Amino acid sequence: MSRMKTWLVLSLFAALGTTAFGDTLPPLVTTTGNAEVKVTPDLADLRFDIEVRNTNLKAGLAQQVERMTQLLATLKAAGIEEKDLQTSQVIINPIYQQEDQLRMETAKIAFYSISQTVTCTLRDLKKITTLTAQAIEAGANRVGGVTLRTSKLRQYRDQARIQAVKAAKEKALALAGELGAKVGKAHSITEGTHDSPIYGYNMAQNVAMGGPGGGGGSGTAFEAGTISIEATVTVAFVLE
Repeated sequence: MSRMKTWLVLSLFAALGTTAFGDTLPPLVTTTGNAEVKVTPDLADLRFDIEVRNTNLKAGLAQQVERMTQLLATLKAAGIEEKDLQTSQVIINPIYQQEDQLRMETAKIAFYSISQTVTCTLRDLKKITTLTAQAIEAGANRVGGVTLRTSKLRQYRDQARIQAVKAAKEKALALAGELGAKVGKAHSITEGTHDSPIYGYNMAQNVAMGGPGGGGGSGTAFEAGTISIEATVTVAFVLE
């Protein structure tokens, strides 16, 4: 049976209050409950970029390695564990002279752009501003946004689910009560989907290409605030 025919058959069964196997569905009231739990984040993911520009590829690679080595050493000295550090692969882009960009076969390279990214997880959010300043001093010339999250996601999401189920039942009781009906046991339960709760704090800034001490700064004091853990649950209750 084709997909279209199957869909039509299932739709007909639903309209008649029966299942695809001929079983008659009981009278139902279906409601959706939503819940939101506000929590204080305890983890911060930070991203730092190092880009080196040099007309000599070999020399540029050496400079990039030196800066990245210094940056990683600085992050570890600040208390970042190796398991919380990750670096991307090195990206090398030849940048051609502007007047030659339309003639690639004869274009001359103006310089090489050599870049690499390091991400780290900070477990003490009070150190975000200080760590950012230290990373810049160590050679990072781009600072990405900070992503805040919680290490207890499962715990808080379970809490939000329970609240969502209660909200769905309260709705069902209210609807059925207005019609003089009673709500029985749950017939089906469906959970909605949510992305992982994160909060982005934009600390993005560019530092002069000259390297450490080239500008930027640590920015303002950082306040973590709260993040939201959400849950959505749809429940079909039997009407009695």
